[in-house]
Amino acid sequence: MPIIREPFVFNLGQPVICYVLGAPEDDLPKSQDKLRQLIQELILPATKEANSGGLLNIGELGYFVAILWLDDGRPAVDLWCFFSTESSANPDVNFTYCNEYGSEPAATVTCGDSLIILGMEELQRRTSISLDKYIKGPRPMLPDLLLATDG
Repeated sequence: MPIIREPFVFNLGQPVICYVLGAPEDDLPKSQDKLRQLIQELILPATKEANSGGLLNIGELGYFVAILWLDDGRPAVDLWCFFSTESSANPDVNFTYCNEYGSEPAATVTCGDSLIILGMEELQRRTSISLDKYIKGPRPMLPDLLLATDG
C-alpha cells in the first residue's frame, strides 16, 4: 500500500522538490535528512554523467521534482527536470531514472500516482506569483486517493 510522505525541498544547485512513495514498513529512511542524503546519492551520478548535456544547467528558472520509491526493493528516483519555468509558461521537461547503478532508460517511465503529483505541482507553479514563491511555498494538497492506495 504506497503512502506518499510529507514532501520537502532542498537545494542542489537548483531546487529539488522531493516526494517519497512507500509504506511505513518499507526499508527507506524515516528522517528528511537521511531521505535527502539518499536522493542526492542516487541523482548525483546521473547529473554528473549528463552534466555535459546540461542536466544541472537548467537555468535560473529551472527546478527538479524527485520521486523516491522502491524498485524491486531497491531505492530509485524518478527525476523530472523542468526548464524555462516563467510564471505561467509551458515548461520543457526532461526525465531521468536513477538508481544505485547510475541513470538508465526505464521500460516504464512512471506510475499514475507520480503523474498526478507532477500535474498538481505544475498547476500550483502556474498559479503562483513567482517561481521563488512556488518553490518556497507549501506543496499542493494531494487527493486522498494518493495517500493510501492499493498500488
